[in-house]
Amino acid sequence: MLTLTRNMACTACLILCGMLSLANTETIIEKLFNKIKNAQVLKDTDFSIFPPSWEMKKGMYPNEVKLNFHGNEQYYLFRDNFKVPDNNMFTPAWVTSCLIEAYIYGNGPKPTDSQVDLALNAVNLFRNQNAPYQNSEMTFWQQEFNKTVLTYQSSPHNLFEVLALPDYLPQKLIEEILGALGLKDLEKVLEELFRSKDMFTLAFRIPPDFDDTFVNIGLGSLLSLFREDFPDGFQTWAKQNSNLSSVFEKVKKYAYRPFSKTAIQTTIDPRTYMYLRSFLEKADSNNEDVALVTTWLQDTEEVKSLFDKGVVMPFNVNNVDVTVSANFIFGVVTCTITGLCLEHIDDGIQQIFMNTTSLIAHEMSTNLSSRPDLALTYYPSKFEFYWFVSRSYSLLNRRLSTDRRFVTSPSLDQMLKYALKVLGPVLWTEMSEDIARSTKTDVDGSMYIDDFLGDDDINLFNKSVNRAEDRIFSTAVSLNALINTWTLTQNKQLVWENDTPSYVKDTVKKLVMWLEKNVLSGNYKPWNSFFSGSGKSLESMPFFYPANRREYFNGTTFPDTKFPATPKNILGMKGVVTKAEYDTMLKQPHFGRMTPMTFDGYNSEAGGYFPFWSCDSYTYGVSLLALTQYDNISIKY
Repeated sequence: MLTLTRNMACTACLILCGMLSLANTETIIEKLFNKIKNAQVLKDTDFSIFPPSWEMKKGMYPNEVKLNFHGNEQYYLFRDNFKVPDNNMFTPAWVTSCLIEAYIYGNGPKPTDSQVDLALNAVNLFRNQNAPYQNSEMTFWQQEFNKTVLTYQSSPHNLFEVLALPDYLPQKLIEEILGALGLKDLEKVLEELFRSKDMFTLAFRIPPDFDDTFVNIGLGSLLSLFREDFPDGFQTWAKQNSNLSSVFEKVKKYAYRPFSKTAIQTTIDPRTYMYLRSFLEKADSNNEDVALVTTWLQDTEEVKSLFDKGVVMPFNVNNVDVTVSANFIFGVVTCTITGLCLEHIDDGIQQIFMNTTSLIAHEMSTNLSSRPDLALTYYPSKFEFYWFVSRSYSLLNRRLSTDRRFVTSPSLDQMLKYALKVLGPVLWTEMSEDIARSTKTDVDGSMYIDDFLGDDDINLFNKSVNRAEDRIFSTAVSLNALINTWTLTQNKQLVWENDTPSYVKDTVKKLVMWLEKNVLSGNYKPWNSFFSGSGKSLESMPFFYPANRREYFNGTTFPDTKFPATPKNILGMKGVVTKAEYDTMLKQPHFGRMTPMTFDGYNSEAGGYFPFWSCDSYTYGVSLLALTQYDNISIKY
């Protein structure tokens, strides 16, 4: 009887502890949800010097342009204090997607109709105004009409306003304004930025891109997929996106086709070719054609006519970013399953979809070709990339567990099954194992994951310090990637796949343990690097990589011994060269420097820095999604 009593006591204790843990998780979930909801901007404000205020758009989730300095205390203070609020399409779209998925897959709190509607109307601001027809070609920044060149231009308005201060204000007044804006301690940094204004102007007058475009399509497809829960949200999105045809026509138009005979289609950023070359060499040896989705809705001919109008892809040449590729895949997967784009998925789109899927799998199996700085062109976080890829696989895998086919069209059904077949193995092995290897154990036995923000500082005593500024975000997106990869849906709950490795369950459990304890503790910054410039250091600038197309806009060629005299030039790799030819090019200097052959980390260049964009609500959104999904797993161990 005593033994039974002890067993009963132990059982009661375990149940009580489980209930307390569950209650604690639910409390955190509610707090995260409310924190996100309360952060959403409810009214427009304009940039103003007197009184000082930033431009903010209704429906946005606040985010900031920051600079990734690293090193001594001064550099830390620069990184910590420099923050210019930004308005872009990414944040309302991604935060809303997180809220919807947390509600559907995790039984989390349901976002209100008003919250969703505000976000959708904010996203709607980023449509391509230069197209003379209704479209869903999206830009990262809102366009403004330039009366001088009669063209809509896209740019980070607040940042440009700060950089323009020396153009019309005396130094003393600038110092007072910076103080009012909270930037007074950054005078030296800002002086350098002021000198770099023309460079930023060239880099940030960007055209529409396929990343924002397919993030928008993916969001609309989620609303369509769950329209019973979000009828008003889907109707709003559908009215705003009544013409998807131009998007798919332009995917085909601007696709990178390295084996084409047309220079426009076969020219790519030298950095893209550098990391992509093994994939291309393999395709060449197998006599396979290749067509890949690119980043920008622009080619090397259009850039010549649009350069002076201020609509220019960076460095005047397109690139292939595997994170953009992952968002393209998710957009096509979801809009095909929902039927929103069935009429637009022809043979050309199917090839681009399947080739791009193969590229993603190749890069995941080769550690991003050991050059994440090049493959993740605009998204420094590989953990975010993993999550993006897992979203497509999860949707397909969970759906196929209950249905024999995705769509009635045999060719489209095979296209989607191809993605499931190709992505599954790299998610099960390379990704899952890499996440597990990346974990670190805290003193309480919980686990976390760091990326690079704040990881390489030196304190006042000349000691290394890790401020772990992206720890929350990296832990949360990694959790979502693992849960997406290894769970199915069953009666509105998640269940582990039968063959889920024990190390995956253990890793997920301990990552959740850390996240629950720390996501709202205030001990760590909720930063992320959801977007960045493509140049993270000198070693990731395109000039120092082999290029066989070097010409000014007028067609005159130039050598790679001296930098071109004008930014109106094309520097790219055209076609596919043999491995021996490329190896020879790698042994030669380009503009006075040898090609960087390795990647030593984003914090490897002393005194270097690059701009990145961070959004607290996005970190809280992916954390909400991770905790609700885990809470909704029926049997956790």
